[in-house]
Amino acid sequence: MDRTTDGASPGRRTLLKAIGATTAIPLVGGAGAAAQQGGGDGRGGDGRGDGDRGRDGDRNRCRQQGCIHPFSGFTVLPGEYGGIERPVSADYTVETHVELADAEAPCGGFMFDPAGLAVRPGETVLFEGVDNLANGRIAGDHTVTAYAEAFDRQRRIPEAATPFSSPMIGPEVSWLYRFEEPGVYDIYCGPHEELGMVMRVVVGDETATDFGETAMPSEENPDPTPIGPFGAANTVFANLDPEAIVENGAIPWSDDLCSSPS
Repeated sequence: MDRTTDGASPGRRTLLKAIGATTAIPLVGGAGAAAQQGGGDGRGGDGRGDGDRGRDGDRNRCRQQGCIHPFSGFTVLPGEYGGIERPVSADYTVETHVELADAEAPCGGFMFDPAGLAVRPGETVLFEGVDNLANGRIAGDHTVTAYAEAFDRQRRIPEAATPFSSPMIGPEVSWLYRFEEPGVYDIYCGPHEELGMVMRVVVGDETATDFGETAMPSEENPDPTPIGPFGAANTVFANLDPEAIVENGAIPWSDDLCSSPS
């Protein structure tokens, strides 16, 4: 790191709807944010842009310093895909892994590491897939997606925060995001949430997690809203106490996070 109660599974229709929102929409926004690094539409090299927030298309403008878009972040590409480098240095790095050594590993072997991270408002986090074959891990392909109504999910980020999601990232593609609003941010990987690939970021000293009630799909209600975490994600979140994250600075991934709290 730089400083640089298992739930029921949703129905197929709901799962595809949720994953589709997280993996398809941000591909356009992420590319747009990256393209504006060099000035884009002429609104200025700092990427802040101007104009009224309600104006059509304003949501797609890169308004933050360093051109890190509040919705789609900043996608970092290697030379063979255009060589787009990150506009600022990251304050922290979160690695995404798939555990190969044990096919029966808790949570299916999919993880963000660290799983809990404390940052200050305005700090940036780089999410990247890292192959570590010596430890039996590969990067895999994942998304970094906030629980939010924009993706037909329960809102588990601060009320003032913008919903966000990365495109699919892996060993050749990483993603940068700046956390601005204080509070707790719960994040999931679109393809692997049910297997426990989630993490919690605490920005500043706000540690409240009163996210409200959720509903799960059922025969009577196949497409409920809002949908909360499902599968092993519930167990991981139950083990990620926000106050412990703030106190320790980070909670590294361990299989213990997939065990029901005592």
